[in-house]
Amino acid sequence: MKLKALRQAITLLALFVPFCIGCRQALPPRSQGAEWVAMTRHEKQIYVSAYLDGIGSGTSNLCNALEGSALKLKIKDNIASGESPCIHFRPHYTHANTNAIGTYGYSDPYVNIIDGFYRHPECRVMPYMTIMQHLNDAEFKSGDDLYMLVRSGNAQWGAFSGFDGMEKCYGADRKDRVH
Repeated sequence: MKLKALRQAITLLALFVPFCIGCRQALPPRSQGAEWVAMTRHEKQIYVSAYLDGIGSGTSNLCNALEGSALKLKIKDNIASGESPCIHFRPHYTHANTNAIGTYGYSDPYVNIIDGFYRHPECRVMPYMTIMQHLNDAEFKSGDDLYMLVRSGNAQWGAFSGFDGMEKCYGADRKDRVH
């Protein structure tokens, strides 16, 4: 009796498992923006905080390494004494929430801008790392202003080939676009 029940169970499993595996649909690849939107606020704050800390630390380390070579590069003559020449060339990110220093909340202004940009679903193909790179002080804009810049096609952020759906976002507002 037990052997018969075991055979029936194995037969059912043998029929059921391939059916489940064969019927599973592949999910479409998730875009960077969809990934960002799915993150919790805390996860977004951690990402931005890590980016800001990494860019600050990395550029400081680079500047320190270059300091000894500054004379060779003939940059130091144009810089005030005691000042690192590299500091003028590195990106600055000074829009953090200074009331929240020491917590992840200091990254909120940047998180809010990326959230604002991704309110426009057609632009969720834009990698959030690219947006973050262009939130330095020289290019700092609101999420809506960044969205309009990207839609205009005037963002000089390099090539965006290889991102499926980018044409629905980058340069989509150009009047001279060929249809």
